[in-house]
Amino acid sequence: MKAPAISSIPFLGGKNSVKDDIFSILSEEPHLSAKEIHTRVKRKQGKDVTYQAVHKTIKQLLNQNILIKNEKDYRIEIN
Repeated sequence: MKAPAISSIPFLGGKNSVKDDIFSILSEEPHLSAKEIHTRVKRKQGKDVTYQAVHKTIKQLLNQNILIKNEKDYRIEIN
């Protein structure tokens, strides 16, 4: 099921934050690996961001119960 596209989520990290980018990407393409998310942040958002920065942000989103990890991929937690 495809989640609605959302361009910016202010409560996550502010305008144009990596958190917003990850949320936006996963709302369009659920079930991506950390590597796939990193590639899409760099390509679609045009940001020069390291894999480590994306992975750290994913871990923060997991701890905030915004994302869920399934095996090797991530998706947005929908309550």
